[in-house]
Amino acid sequence: MIKKILFFVSFLPLILYSQAFSKLAFYKQALKKNANDEKQFQLQQELVNIYRIYNPDSCLFYTKKNFGLIRKNEWNPKKGRALLGLVSYYTEKNNIKSAYKYNQESFKINKDNKDQSALADNYYMFARLYHQKGEHAQAVRNYLKSIDVGTQSNNLWIVCSAYRSLAFLYLDESNKEKSYENINKALKIANKSNLLEASGFCYGVLGEIDRSFGNAKEAQLNFLKSYQYFKFT
Repeated sequence: MIKKILFFVSFLPLILYSQAFSKLAFYKQALKKNANDEKQFQLQQELVNIYRIYNPDSCLFYTKKNFGLIRKNEWNPKKGRALLGLVSYYTEKNNIKSAYKYNQESFKINKDNKDQSALADNYYMFARLYHQKGEHAQAVRNYLKSIDVGTQSNNLWIVCSAYRSLAFLYLDESNKEKSYENINKALKIANKSNLLEASGFCYGVLGEIDRSFGNAKEAQLNFLKSYQYFKFT
């Protein structure tokens, strides 16, 4: 699975950074305008959410800043979402033990707070960790739970991500039917909800699925579509 993902994402970091740069610049500029602690926390969480996708070290940097604000203001309920930054960081660093520990802690807080949107993220991260360990049955159960909770809470980014990850999981198993089925579900949600970055990722994954099953022409077209989404979003 890792080799397949690397084939697809090898061209993404620079494209993604270029299209995310304006958002990063906006949030960083806003932080300089003497934002109060509440606003500062929100802006830094936006930065965490962007950096989670492709820059784990910067994700960790702003996560730590938000933990400082949580300690200062005793914002214990906010810790559930903030911990997701650590979960993402350790997942990307392939430190499954630490990622799992922090996700369990985050899950408990978010469950106590009835934060369904964040819980969808927790289920998704559990699924990713099981997926990395090669425990596909557990991964599928958590991806599906993430889709269910994400749909109920309107966290469509996570729903789309879960379907996309399921497509990769089934590609790992050479299950052509389920691989296409799940990426098409992800693409439908992304396009219908106008999640442009998610659409870009979906077309990239679709291209990798096409390539893996010998559909070179379709793969090229979908990789180009992916590039165009990242180029113009």
